[in-house]
Amino acid sequence: MHPSHRSALRRILFSLAGGALSVGALTGCGGSEDPDPLAPYRTQAVNWFACEPTILGADTDITRGIWKELGDRLQCSYLRAPMDWGAPEKGDVTLSLMRVVSAQPQLRRGSLLANPGGPGGDGLGDALSLYRAYAGSNPDTALGKMQLQLLDSYDFIGFSPRGMGDSTPIVCSGNAFKRPTDHTQDLLDPVNLDNALFNAKYVADACAKNPLTPHIHTEATARDMDLMRELLGDEKLNYIGYSYGTWLGAWYAGMYPERVGRMVLDSVWPLSEPMEARLFDLPRARQAAHTDILLPYAARHDSYFGLGTSAAGIQAQIDRLDWRVQRALDPLGGAIYSRSDSDKYVATIKAGTWLDAALKSAEQAAPQGLPPGQRNAAIAQAMEQAMEHAAESKGFVPGPTTANALVQEQVAFLWNETGHLWLTPARGTSYRAQEGFRVVTCNDDISDTSLTAWRGRYEQAILNAPLFSSVLLDNHCLFWNPPKIHKPAIERLRELPILLIQDEYDSATPAPGALRMFDLLPRAQLIYVPGEYHHALYPYMDNCVDLAATRYLLGETLEQRQINCPALPLEQDKQTLQKSGALATPSAYRDPEQAERLIRRYKRSIHP
Repeated sequence: MHPSHRSALRRILFSLAGGALSVGALTGCGGSEDPDPLAPYRTQAVNWFACEPTILGADTDITRGIWKELGDRLQCSYLRAPMDWGAPEKGDVTLSLMRVVSAQPQLRRGSLLANPGGPGGDGLGDALSLYRAYAGSNPDTALGKMQLQLLDSYDFIGFSPRGMGDSTPIVCSGNAFKRPTDHTQDLLDPVNLDNALFNAKYVADACAKNPLTPHIHTEATARDMDLMRELLGDEKLNYIGYSYGTWLGAWYAGMYPERVGRMVLDSVWPLSEPMEARLFDLPRARQAAHTDILLPYAARHDSYFGLGTSAAGIQAQIDRLDWRVQRALDPLGGAIYSRSDSDKYVATIKAGTWLDAALKSAEQAAPQGLPPGQRNAAIAQAMEQAMEHAAESKGFVPGPTTANALVQEQVAFLWNETGHLWLTPARGTSYRAQEGFRVVTCNDDISDTSLTAWRGRYEQAILNAPLFSSVLLDNHCLFWNPPKIHKPAIERLRELPILLIQDEYDSATPAPGALRMFDLLPRAQLIYVPGEYHHALYPYMDNCVDLAATRYLLGETLEQRQINCPALPLEQDKQTLQKSGALATPSAYRDPEQAERLIRRYKRSIHP
């Protein structure tokens, strides 16, 4: 039997057995009603078993390496939780857990849960990824020694939240076709806007048909985490949450403040503000990172990227691009979350300038008298030939630069992703998707359902941040039923010594909201990185953020309420500093390059 089939069969048998236990426990052997209908969940046995090597996907590196290295310290389990915590008789959901057991039980402080955000992120493998990164720490350095101590202090726990991953999934589907949208056209094109709103309502209606939908929200997941804490035998919940995971952690803390241990909230989605406020902050935050960090970075390295030495001049090049090419640059939003993508981000801009010139040349060469379909085919053929010629001659970036291959990749990506929209009409598709993000977002908090208000905010975003405003087209909460749960008051967190981590230009969880929440929590502490735009900082591979956060997780009290840490250099800046010897400091890792690869992989599960 295939390993994945064995895993699925184990879940089915577990679910069936759990259902039988639930009915028996709720009715009682003698027919008397159990006074605590949740007792069967709180007293269930946690059966740990060897994880299937493919449970996290077909990763041969993990399969051959860490599975063998950890042996029986790497374990998986399934727990039962009520689908509806207020009415457990409705049935169960299954929660999937993975843990790495501490090698030094005598030093164990408890369990450390991790959540990668989303909402909708599957955190099953996150604790394992974090463990792997720290396992290569250099004990001859102060930070490396502390990181190894951290591994001995906790059982690292990853889990798939309800509705996600290997837990009971939430799926929304419909047989009708979503309407095609073409983001390479004018952002206020009435057909595109109507189609985008139709699709948002279609998704909302599809999710409403699933009876599990009302029970996938942060309050239920917070209760699930408290169940995990209790079944793991911990008095307090120790936790690292990123992005939406900070909203989840703060929600848990608001429900159970007396049960909070060490809690790190990295890249803060502020519980103190409406959930939808973050959505409308995104274009402005991304524009700030683009203008203040990435354009000056490109200008500092004209010899590498070939875009010029003036940030304003590079922006002027973007402004002069054909509208279709400007909209094709929408993937910039996907490269603006991670400092490791800084070169890719700038290379995408360079790819846009190349595509713009190639498109103008191809359109000029195409005969005007041809029928539209034939003329578009001629333009497409000319574009393909231009890309082939530039690839052969290494002509995407003039001069001897290694950025040429990176720009070539981005040209191909932009053309494959959006080129067909310039020349052929988009088509609608039927719909089926695991929709944890949409369901949790709309179930958690009240959203403004006024189309007029949304249109006004959308038009303002186009004026302020045209490259990044299309994110607002996907506002499904406009058509959602009002939530039936209520956020805990932020005042319930006032006495908790939680740790916030935030940088200035985070383009997924903007800093202003994080700082406003920090001001409301007098006992909280903050690690802040001015001049950085990386979403999800810890581990940051430095001796400031990582040292302070690790000390906190080990139970220490930080000396200051706010610690400001310097931003690390971006890739081309780093190479310049390395050549001058300015970065010749001992690393906290035995193999820094491997550690960086592992940490990047870990962060990929966090970035939207």
